[in-house]
Amino acid sequence: MMNLRTFALFSFCVCSTWALAQTSVDTYWVAFTDKDDTPYTLEQPEQFLSQRAIQRRTDQTIPYDALDLPVDPVYIQTVLDQGDVHLVNRSKWFNGITIRTTDNGALDAIQQLPFVLVVRGTRSDARGDGTRSKFDPPCPADDRDGEAADYGTSFRQIEMLRGHQLHAQGAKGQGMLIGVLDSGFDGVDSALAFAPLRDRGGILLTRDMVTHDGDVYRIIGTVVPCFPAWPGT
Repeated sequence: MMNLRTFALFSFCVCSTWALAQTSVDTYWVAFTDKDDTPYTLEQPEQFLSQRAIQRRTDQTIPYDALDLPVDPVYIQTVLDQGDVHLVNRSKWFNGITIRTTDNGALDAIQQLPFVLVVRGTRSDARGDGTRSKFDPPCPADDRDGEAADYGTSFRQIEMLRGHQLHAQGAKGQGMLIGVLDSGFDGVDSALAFAPLRDRGGILLTRDMVTHDGDVYRIIGTVVPCFPAWPGT
């Protein structure tokens, strides 16, 4: 009798786990093979780039290439038409989209599409525990390559990108728009250290690229300690 009860309990647990796996919302990255049939052309960049972006290309003599072309809208729609599939994000640089679905049949069908390079699961709920030192030790003055500017604890971030060398030439981010990607920006909307940035309207736009309904200022990220390294943001 005991063995029967044990078997029944085990079966219930296994079935429950299987059912949960079948109904949990999963997020997947779908990469495409090409942009051969895209309706956009490099000869008409105004169809997919802002005037500011076009002007920057002109000023800096930067040519257009396939990375600038948007993801083929027909490819996107074909993927969505395979079943209960929802579009989350798209990336023209990586030529693919992120989707959410619980439809295993749709996933199988998507993998068989001739223009699909790969379908890979992602994690949308990964969060760090936010544990980190409150204060990083300042960089010793004798390690700053003789730089007179006092970057404080942000010198290492500046140095990694050779930003201090640009500053020495007078380039300090004037007129530049900078996009920052990270898992979150906890406290940037309230911390006193970022008050000058907020007061001058330095933060133009925020977007939660993962859940699309989160608050980017309440999610722990890694970029906040580096923010002082970007006077042009």
